[in-house]
Amino acid sequence: MDTPKTEFAHIGKSVIIKGELSGSEDLYIDGQVEGSIELSGNRLIIGPHGQVRANVNAKGVVVQGSSMATSAPLNVPSSPSQLSPWVTSSPSA
Repeated sequence: MDTPKTEFAHIGKSVIIKGELSGSEDLYIDGQVEGSIELSGNRLIIGPHGQVRANVNAKGVVVQGSSMATSAPLNVPSSPSQLSPWVTSSPSA
């Protein structure tokens, strides 16, 4: 039986990143990121203070606040079951 990951990289509230960001572990953002985020096999968690304006490629995305403002592509699995147990929200029509 697989145990859930509990470790992740953390970008704190005072950190601002502009450019390309990639990694091979889950990432928690509570700061600001602008550019691109490549976490194809991992999850992105945007904390309550996080501000993300980026192209995102991740296994799953959790938005804990309301600060995910992106006009760029958000590439996550299309099936909600693939994102479970991570929070997903349906886009409003």
